[in-house]
Amino acid sequence: MSEDKYQHQGGSLLADCDDDDRRDFVKKVYGILATQLTVTFGCVAAVKFSPETNASLQDPNNTTAMGIFIAACVIALFTQCAVMCCKSVARTVPTNYIAISLFTSCWAYLLTFICAQYEASIVLMASVSTAAITITLTIYAMFTKADFTTLCGPFACFGLLLIICVQMLLSVLSIFIFEFTDTYIPFAAGFCVIIYGLFLIIDTQ
Repeated sequence: MSEDKYQHQGGSLLADCDDDDRRDFVKKVYGILATQLTVTFGCVAAVKFSPETNASLQDPNNTTAMGIFIAACVIALFTQCAVMCCKSVARTVPTNYIAISLFTSCWAYLLTFICAQYEASIVLMASVSTAAITITLTIYAMFTKADFTTLCGPFACFGLLLIICVQMLLSVLSIFIFEFTDTYIPFAAGFCVIIYGLFLIIDTQ
């Protein structure tokens, strides 16, 4: 089945696909996602198991690490815009694979840098939660015929706004209620994992 055939026409094409076509689509999309998560988790794990590297990324005087972080942000944003705005980039081989590899590499570094600032137990909790919800949604996607893509636009706006509002609220609470700080990070991580799951199922179903 060609990539163009997977594109939604009227928001219902994927729901009307036969079982074989749907399984092929799920294998491709979630296979790529699994690869991205594996690469990212591998980078994070490598740093967390290396105290010297972890401490280096935590060092506020490490301008090289911060410079790479900023560059990765810019490149990831540029790559995402290119894929979203230019269909030729997203659908042409090997351009699409180069773009997604570049995007994955940038985010792997960004998340590795961010995770280096937190304790290993918190990083492990977030990793396990992300893996669990991804596996669960993969199984769901293989058997469901529901089509949620029509919700993509409204939910994207609402979801991002909700994330910003909740995170701001939690930040304020952590400032004025110091005891709340201990539960802030796990709660925020769990909230973001749930939003990630909703984005994932809407974007791929």
